[in-house]
Amino acid sequence: MSNFLIYIGVYGTAIVFNSTLETLVPHSIATNKFEVAGHLLNRAMFLWLFFFGLLFAGIYWIDEILINGLEWDEEEARAVQEYMVFASPALFLWGVLDAHRRFVNGF
Repeated sequence: MSNFLIYIGVYGTAIVFNSTLETLVPHSIATNKFEVAGHLLNRAMFLWLFFFGLLFAGIYWIDEILINGLEWDEEEARAVQEYMVFASPALFLWGVLDAHRRFVNGF
């Protein structure tokens, strides 16, 4: 269950934002608006930080959501929460590094 939530919530969000960045950066470079390329990266980092913050709030309370909403076993719900909380820093950095990789590939 936790991998499913990670694929949908984290990877899905990051790929959509980073693909948009990968599309808009070459366009700004082709039109000789290099400053806009930097603004796009800054906006992408702000949006990733904002949406990952919202996602982390959901991750932190995922055990309560699973227990009360889906009537899961408490031990399994706590294990899902522990796994996702400990994986969160790596997932956040993956999104940041992927955005920078796509930004640099735009040149």
